[in-house]
Amino acid sequence: MKAGEEAGALLARAAAEGADGIVVEDPALVPALTVADCMPIWLHDARRGVFGLLHSGWKGTGILVEAVRGMGREFGSLPGDIEAILGPCIGACCYAVSEERARFFADKFGKKTVLVTNTGDGEVRHHIDLRAANVGLAEGLGIGNLVSVELCTACSPALGSYRRQGPADFTRMLALCGYF
Repeated sequence: MKAGEEAGALLARAAAEGADGIVVEDPALVPALTVADCMPIWLHDARRGVFGLLHSGWKGTGILVEAVRGMGREFGSLPGDIEAILGPCIGACCYAVSEERARFFADKFGKKTVLVTNTGDGEVRHHIDLRAANVGLAEGLGIGNLVSVELCTACSPALGSYRRQGPADFTRMLALCGYF
């Protein structure tokens, strides 16, 4: 699967160009995707042998809801049986966006997902929090076991970050999900 920031919240059950997530039940498959500041999300339902990998950027943050509902519809998964890991992503500390994008995010995921700061010279900055949005969605869905990796990709030099490294030479991180 090749996932991209522009895909929005498209979920695929099999490999699909441009999808933001894939959920499978075949242990021979190993879903993979790359991220730089977006959040990788791993899902696993051990009872049904179903697992998946999601790419959650600002456009596709709702992919978690689609994936959990899809796991229920397609495989009979219950949210309480699903384990989720929210991987490292750009933190609200570093994810400055336009006021319009911040307003969109707050309307869709709640005011707690937006941080507004004043630089001291009268400039107001708006930041969005991908982690807070996905934690809120996971808790609202009733995910049985949730782990959140509290690392900001832009603050952590060991991690790839489009925002920190720039478009010409940023490092992509590879996320894999499967039975090894």
